[in-house]
Amino acid sequence: MNDAPKDILDKYHQLQTSYYQLEDDKLALENQLKQIKQRRKLIFIFLTILSLTSGGYFWYTELTSYVLSFWEIQKTEEAVPEDIIIVKQQTIQNKLPLTGKIEPLAQMEVLSPLEGMVQEKYFQYGELTKKGKVLLVIDTTKEKVKYRTAHAAYLKLEKKVNELKNWQNSPEVASAKRNLTIGKYGLQTTQRKLAEIRRLLKKGIVAASELEELEEGYRTQKLNYQSIQEQLEIVLKEGSAENLRIVELNKKNAKFKMEEMKTRIKNSQVVSPIDGVVLLPINVKENEPTEIQHGSFVKQDQVLFMIANLQGFTIKSKVDEIDILKLKTGQKVSITGDAFKDITLEGTIKHISSQADTKDMQEGMPSSFAVTIAVSKLTKEQKKRLLLGMSTNMEVLLSEKNNALVVPFEAITIDEEEQAWVMKLDANGKPQKTKVKLGTTTIETIEILEGVQVGDKLFPEPSPTEDNT
Repeated sequence: MNDAPKDILDKYHQLQTSYYQLEDDKLALENQLKQIKQRRKLIFIFLTILSLTSGGYFWYTELTSYVLSFWEIQKTEEAVPEDIIIVKQQTIQNKLPLTGKIEPLAQMEVLSPLEGMVQEKYFQYGELTKKGKVLLVIDTTKEKVKYRTAHAAYLKLEKKVNELKNWQNSPEVASAKRNLTIGKYGLQTTQRKLAEIRRLLKKGIVAASELEELEEGYRTQKLNYQSIQEQLEIVLKEGSAENLRIVELNKKNAKFKMEEMKTRIKNSQVVSPIDGVVLLPINVKENEPTEIQHGSFVKQDQVLFMIANLQGFTIKSKVDEIDILKLKTGQKVSITGDAFKDITLEGTIKHISSQADTKDMQEGMPSSFAVTIAVSKLTKEQKKRLLLGMSTNMEVLLSEKNNALVVPFEAITIDEEEQAWVMKLDANGKPQKTKVKLGTTTIETIEILEGVQVGDKLFPEPSPTEDNT
């Protein structure tokens, strides 16, 4: 009892006081019972004498049998009085009660594959659906425009790749080389003219200014020729292996984007990924369900609905900080409910939160922790009977002890020094005050660890009235 909670001890003392009050009434009833038994004995003796004097064999046999039966009853009543408590062995289970509501075993979000308006809706929220069933059809007008744009970009890049692979023979390279040849020819022509002018100048045939003008033109031609050379290098570099690799990668990206658009258009028919129940999605920002209807506009990757897996289910419960450390994942849980009283399910603890509920903390409530219990499989009949949202009553088996010595609460007395003791009958049938050590407490019984043995007979402490008498 030392390990029992204080509120249980208080209730026990109240019950003990009530027991003492009832003892007076019990004594009075016992006195009346003794008088009745004495009368019954006189009647049986009279009947026995009557049967002997009458000489009736039939009456003698019947009465003898009845008298013997009565004698056995009297011996049994004297051997085990009604108020004697016998110490017994039994299994003690320490259980933690929990409550919760049925939720799906798992939920899968179904996202919108594209942006557009809902053209068709083929389901109702809360109804069962099969894997592969078409649930929504989304308009693809915008996606088709995007697909054509991506296709055009892909074709341009494909053409560019082919050009770069044969870049040396491309018109751009040919034009740059032609310009270089023309520049080189013009430069050579000017060089010959300069040589001729210098020869004529020495002979005095031409003026010096004509030579200066021609030399200025030659310098300009030379700069242009260098520019043409640089331009040819740039054009040739455009067809390099590095540039070809970049264009090929861009082509792949364009193709991927084109295929993505194509897939979106193909997936405009939204199908159920698994067997289950279609549920409303929850808007994370507003924490409210959002219902999709015919004509609703949806965005790409928007959650359209949830598909709940009903092969099993989960139950979420809260456990206070005093009991949370008694739980661990994998523990067995017995599950019943007011709506399915004839069904008892076995689940296991799947998850224990390592953080207290923030709502409780904000409201100044004692800390509690979320616990998830899972039932992995259900029969067809159970699936029909168990519906989402139903309330459940659960018991977690914390510990189990076999062959424990247990007695009812009324057999135990706790004195002012918090010492527990019982009134144990000795070999002569006299009650002896015996100290005991208490163990696990259940709703109706309490375990005794030391002080008694199996089969010991205990008698409740005499009431104050009995002591006075």
